[in-house]
Amino acid sequence: MLSAVTTEHRLAGCQPEPLLSYLKGLGVLRLVAEQADPEATGCWAPDGFVLTCRLDEERLARFFLDDYQPTPILSPWNGSSGFGKEGEQELGAIERSDLARLAPFREAALVARRLWERLGGDKGRKAELIAACRAEFPESAVPWIDASAVLVDDRVVYPPVLGTGGNDGRLDFSRNFHQRILEVVGLGRSAPASRRAWLDAALDGTPSTLLPASPGQFDPGAAGAPNSAPTGAADGLVNPWDWVLLIEGSLLFAAGAARRLAASTAGRAAAPFTVEASAAGYATATAAEKSRGELWLPLWSRPAPYGEVRRLFAEARADWQGRRATSALDLVRATGDLGVDRGITAFSRHVLAERNGRSTIATPAGRVGVTRRPAVVPLSDLDDWMNRVRRAGDAPAAIGAGLRKLERVMFSAAASPRPDLVPVLVAAAELNAAVARSAGVRALVPDLRLRGRQWLNAIDIAHPKETELRLAVSLASGVDGASGRCALRRLVMTGWKGEVVSPAAVQGVGIRPAIEVVAAAHARRAIERTADQREERATDQPGVVSAFDRGWPASLADVVALATGQIDEARFDQLLRAFLLLDIPPGGMLRAPARGLPVPPALAVLVPFYGPAGGEGGEGGEGAGGEGGEGGGEVGEPATWRHRLAAARLRPEASWVAQLVAGQVEAPLAAAVRRLRIAGLRPLVDAKCASLGLRPRSGVWLAAALLVPLRPEKRIDLLNRVCPGPEDEKGPENPMQQNHEQGGGNAQA
Repeated sequence: MLSAVTTEHRLAGCQPEPLLSYLKGLGVLRLVAEQADPEATGCWAPDGFVLTCRLDEERLARFFLDDYQPTPILSPWNGSSGFGKEGEQELGAIERSDLARLAPFREAALVARRLWERLGGDKGRKAELIAACRAEFPESAVPWIDASAVLVDDRVVYPPVLGTGGNDGRLDFSRNFHQRILEVVGLGRSAPASRRAWLDAALDGTPSTLLPASPGQFDPGAAGAPNSAPTGAADGLVNPWDWVLLIEGSLLFAAGAARRLAASTAGRAAAPFTVEASAAGYATATAAEKSRGELWLPLWSRPAPYGEVRRLFAEARADWQGRRATSALDLVRATGDLGVDRGITAFSRHVLAERNGRSTIATPAGRVGVTRRPAVVPLSDLDDWMNRVRRAGDAPAAIGAGLRKLERVMFSAAASPRPDLVPVLVAAAELNAAVARSAGVRALVPDLRLRGRQWLNAIDIAHPKETELRLAVSLASGVDGASGRCALRRLVMTGWKGEVVSPAAVQGVGIRPAIEVVAAAHARRAIERTADQREERATDQPGVVSAFDRGWPASLADVVALATGQIDEARFDQLLRAFLLLDIPPGGMLRAPARGLPVPPALAVLVPFYGPAGGEGGEGGEGAGGEGGEGGGEVGEPATWRHRLAAARLRPEASWVAQLVAGQVEAPLAAAVRRLRIAGLRPLVDAKCASLGLRPRSGVWLAAALLVPLRPEKRIDLLNRVCPGPEDEKGPENPMQQNHEQGGGNAQA
């Protein structure tokens, strides 16, 4: 009788890695629950598999040594499995034995021999033989068939956990099982003491002698690989109980294989927790390596009865964005979106790679925790576009390399506890550029556009070191009219529809510094806007509005950093191209930490001229539209100096940006000071004073900075520094020496 008291067995010999050790844990739970204690439970802990049952330590050992009934593992479709000359001795010994515990094995072997004699001589009838075995085998022998070879539309599909139908190259799993069974049940030449020592070693991880045999793909470290010994390759070593228990545990994969494979033509992607491989996320990943897929082995920390574990493998739920996860990239994202079965705390990842010739080994590739990581959700935006790139056919090598890089960074982001999506956008931009350079591929693949809001919500824009990132977002958010499309992208990125290519109006993205490209784009906008105003006969005021109509305003601190060249230009180049992929909705806020950079006089003089149309107040600005005329002294004059500044309508000349780009900084500064005086605002500085301290590239930096959206009140602040009000307004004593935002507060838009 079973004891009413349960015992917790912490099996240090059953760890999640390697695959052999994981399957052992499943095998122990399955055999104890089916043959000894139906109420047994199991779970995974840091020190190994935890089995809880009503067998104490000694009775558990006696169960395996004396009572365990081996599952019939028979593969008559394989020539070396005992039905031909190879393996006949081992299988014959089982068939001739009179042990009661081997009765189910002998019964199934009789059926297998009959079917093999009828169908086994013709290799062309392999599918027919497997179907006959599935139909006529005793129930106890069916799980092995479902785990090793499944029929789909009259063809055989092999779930990779058991190789190709129960063998890997010349290593036949069923024959090795027969050999190991003879040892563990006492029909071999081993002493009883060895049987107990092997069992203790298998369960508890204690040392023991091993037999010369290969563990195959299940334990690469003990398989006798090349260079594993001073003389070349050592012989493989195996504990007989290890092999027996891993094969018994592998039968849990049969719980879902038959049903799931029936609905899929991709056999390796349909078996439980089996997906297509991804060359990412582990040190030895390489695109050239052949693989039979990946096993993502579930780990759960709550004790679960065998029936629940069996359902876990039968359902094998791993969904990404409403569809079945079919790749490692899908599955790692599903772990962050909670698209897997409840109760799973992590997955132990194993890559089934072809190495050492055509042999397969299950390479442990780390663990991935299951926890909600909302930042992985935006990655679904890339799926359809990447699939179209993959289907594009004979693509240049640069596209293949770019696709692999994008998959790697997506995997790394999805597996991280704190996903960073910026490298994903950078890699996506590089791949998009490679597609644009290939006439054949771009005819099949659309331009990549991503939903900006969800991407930006997942990125830490306010980090103190992310000045370049915020500037890129602000520039990429700029739109004209009601189009909602990035106005800068239209100028600097090549566009296409099918095979019709629309070259960029401003060349140089990815070739010359991004600051120079933005400055040139600003000059181009000034020319285009001048032409638009002529067509619209908009001559009520001289000058041209070259700013974006709408955009996410940057902080003045970040604009100053750009205007003075205090940014990482290489990073800014990468990030600008990355964020130009986003369709950014209006109305966003860009928060930045306060910094005390002094505002260059040249920037303070020019910024008030570069706001949106009517944008002396602009979108969300104070005093939008003003409360009076553009000058002073008239009826309805603004009550305060600040209101007067807000009402001042200042527009730059179309040539100013081009002059800045050409290095002629004093000319636009002189014109700006002159226009301020005409407006009656009494500037404190002249062109020479404003140009002091400028460096050779200052014109380009200023031209780029003036295109960055800025809040209207910040423009008014700068205008107030250049043109302070009367003394009773208590304006700053020395406004041009002040740090922007008074050197404190939270700089934000």
